[in-house]
Amino acid sequence: NQNKKFIVETHSDYLVARVRMDIRDANSIKPDDVVLLYFERQGSEVAIHPVTIDSAGNLAGEPDTYREFFLTEERRLLGL
Repeated sequence: NQNKKFIVETHSDYLVARVRMDIRDANSIKPDDVVLLYFERQGSEVAIHPVTIDSAGNLAGEPDTYREFFLTEERRLLGL
């Protein structure tokens, strides 16, 4: 009711997954409440991709490199 907005910066796929599950489970977050901004380095420039989440918790509008980013980060964490 207070019309607050939050900006959360994260590299955590787990945090994004939690938001997706909360939307899917119709908890306190609605699809229209969230937009993810995925920043993709393209040479010396950065492309910003808005990624939305539907009521089933599915991502829409993510570039092909989105999932690869998180897989690369996980491999790096595991030392692979």
